[in-house]
Amino acid sequence: MIRWICLLAILIGSLTAQGQKDETLFSESGIRLTGAWGGPTLGATLVDSDVVRQSGAQFALEFNKNLLLGWRTHRVDFPNLDSRQIDFSYNGLFLNYAPAAHKAFHPSFGFFASGGHVGFTGQSKNEQEDILVAQPEIGFEINAFRWMKVNISGGYRFAYFTGDEFQTIRDTDLSAPFAHLAFKFGFSWGGR
Repeated sequence: MIRWICLLAILIGSLTAQGQKDETLFSESGIRLTGAWGGPTLGATLVDSDVVRQSGAQFALEFNKNLLLGWRTHRVDFPNLDSRQIDFSYNGLFLNYAPAAHKAFHPSFGFFASGGHVGFTGQSKNEQEDILVAQPEIGFEINAFRWMKVNISGGYRFAYFTGDEFQTIRDTDLSAPFAHLAFKFGFSWGGR
């Protein structure tokens, strides 16, 4: 009888030991790469109560089907100052979370943190003033095709000079609400 109990204990122990697996950050239950996306962004923002164009591009890797981490660039068509064209551009990391990304229409939440510069067109980067930009955004996304998504979002751009302000342009002149339309081309693989 004791043999049968020992044999049964060994059998149960070996079955439960096989069912256990080390869980790691990048295993099936952790973070996994599920796609790659990139494309242009077009939008509008306010500068001195005028609506101006904002354009750029982005590239991102998709993780777990609903989290994008990537690089984005923006250029704002800032009004001329003293009859000279202003160069206002910035680029950096962005994070985008889209719950229920597998559905045709779904919400989208993002954050973009970057560095950039403001100066006259034609000036070297050393002559331009550096800025830091933070842009929280909220919107929705449409899965138009398996290989194309359209994201419509808006938010607020917080801009801060890291050194001296640029002539008569202040932080408050660069900080403004924005809306943009992003086209994402790429592919998503794997299950939800």
